[in-house]
Amino acid sequence: MQTPGSMVAPVASLVDFARDNGIALSGIALGEKDAQPRLGNRITMLVTLSQGSSKEQWLAIVTQDALTAEEMQAKPLPEEALYTSTGREMRFKNTRTALSVQFVGPFAEKGGAAAEKLNAQLRGPHRALVCNEQLNFGMDRYGRTAMSLAGRCNAAGVKMRELYHIGDSHPLSKDQLEKGKRFVNLIQPTEDEERTIFSVSFALNAFLSAALDIDEFSDLVDCVLNKPSVWGVLSHFGVRRFLNYDVSTVHSVDASYLGVNMPAYRMPLRLRLNDEVALAAVITMTAATPPLQTCAGIIEVYAEHPVDPGKRLLIQLIAGRQ
Repeated sequence: MQTPGSMVAPVASLVDFARDNGIALSGIALGEKDAQPRLGNRITMLVTLSQGSSKEQWLAIVTQDALTAEEMQAKPLPEEALYTSTGREMRFKNTRTALSVQFVGPFAEKGGAAAEKLNAQLRGPHRALVCNEQLNFGMDRYGRTAMSLAGRCNAAGVKMRELYHIGDSHPLSKDQLEKGKRFVNLIQPTEDEERTIFSVSFALNAFLSAALDIDEFSDLVDCVLNKPSVWGVLSHFGVRRFLNYDVSTVHSVDASYLGVNMPAYRMPLRLRLNDEVALAAVITMTAATPPLQTCAGIIEVYAEHPVDPGKRLLIQLIAGRQ
């Protein structure tokens, strides 16, 4: 499998299925930069799982859907409150939006799933309710902000991970605020920059939650996941999930090979289950310009097993329309 930076070719059986069902495998038509998302915005992603010498592929077709009457009458989602070590209190609005996801496959270089199964998958989409603000955050903002903060860290002769900067849903203690002063004094983040740094975690979780709600996709992730030991699960009374990333690792990239001619950024991250690294990944991100709000502006994900790099999962944007 190619690593981030090059396009994977769809296998012949997938190409034949897409042709027979009118599914575009190329061409990305973007709206205006400040255009509002609308019903029917659609993207198609190619999902490739490699395990040793074997390779299987799936199509993920994500469409902006309408809320049902019942969902529109549901109790509004509460705002997220965040208290940071800079002394700021931030509020994040949450409103519901719906996505329809058709996850079709597997396709293999020789054969794959039966036609009846593939057609049933195409006719029976999954539905996900996610936060509208998180999808529309705009990951390009995070890329620019992260590179700016990293530059200030370099100028100050420190690394971001050496500075204390956290956010919590509860007010922080005096000791925590005191520890946070060094970050404020050296970096001097604006409120907008700080909101952006914390917003990215919400956007990533919106993307992950929508994807992992699909049982078939969750099974694929399991193939490249280093699961915690039984003892680790017992000692933590279950499994806790954390996404670790560092602003100093963000860099700009040319994403034209994905058909995206907008500023794009790449960032490695680690998924931890309890205290163990379960997944090593790299994401490529850009603006959530419609129809890319359906994937929160995340246009490529490369993930591999942290112990067995022969197990790899690559998700790439291949088509989109508004």
